[in-house]
Amino acid sequence: MKAQGFDPAPLDLLKANFNPAQPRWAAGSGRDSGRWSGGASIDTAGVKDFIARLLLEAARRAARALRPSEPKPPNPEVTKPESKPIEPPEAEQPPVVDANKLHHIFEKQGRDLESLISDFGSQEAAFEAIENATREVVRTEEISGKYQIQITVGHHKLTVRGNVMPDGTVKIGTVFP
Repeated sequence: MKAQGFDPAPLDLLKANFNPAQPRWAAGSGRDSGRWSGGASIDTAGVKDFIARLLLEAARRAARALRPSEPKPPNPEVTKPESKPIEPPEAEQPPVVDANKLHHIFEKQGRDLESLISDFGSQEAAFEAIENATREVVRTEEISGKYQIQITVGHHKLTVRGNVMPDGTVKIGTVFP
């Protein structure tokens, strides 16, 4: 047949019982694309029922829209809370002093901070005073990121190193005279 100019491919389809009227899965249907669907037909009754429900709902909505609207009840008075100035997050929380931080700052050899502790009565109170002074300097000098600053607590001049976090929280790394 090839010698006479005929393409034998269509005959192969006839041998395979090809029926172009038989339903196939549409392209884009995944693995089954182009394969025979097995003669499955669409449930037209289900489609008709779905369309009928859609039309009924559309008619109900149109009827509601044409109906004169009922007066809405008045809104109750809403009182707005008083606005507070925005402060760093740690200002709202009670001070929590980590025991490891106190040990690192006050008990390391060569720091000589005993007089600071005795002036404030405890390591916790001295640390709170250092925190407050540090926050004040960070705020007034608009410091962000890592810092090393000089502060005065009582009559003590101290150097503080730490970091200002992106949310504004002031972290103290170390303190020394």
